[in-house]
Amino acid sequence: MKELLVDSSILIDFFQGSLDAETKRLLENRNSSFSAISYFEVCKFFYNVGKTAELVFVKQKLDSMHYFHLTGEICFAAAKISHSIGLSMADSIIYTTARLNDCDLVTSDSDLKGKPGVLFVKK
Repeated sequence: MKELLVDSSILIDFFQGSLDAETKRLLENRNSSFSAISYFEVCKFFYNVGKTAELVFVKQKLDSMHYFHLTGEICFAAAKISHSIGLSMADSIIYTTARLNDCDLVTSDSDLKGKPGVLFVKK
């Protein structure tokens, strides 16, 4: 069974304690990682909503998990995907990270719904 690449939307729900039962089950039964771009997006979310006190815990937890660093190969392939199908920079990088590392991407981001290798979970 393929490893999961967990999108920012799912990580944010995880840290807020708002994951649904189906997504929890999915994450419990598979090895998972995330993209360095999701690291940024999660931290930015907590800054934006004024939950800066929680960032110490969030950072510790993120640092203890496996994540894929941004590489030139990912950037190059993501630029092509962004150009060809019109995904945003962040979505392209996260999606490409999953594809190049042979992971299924789990997300609740509707821009990624229906793409090959994407497991879409409804919020």
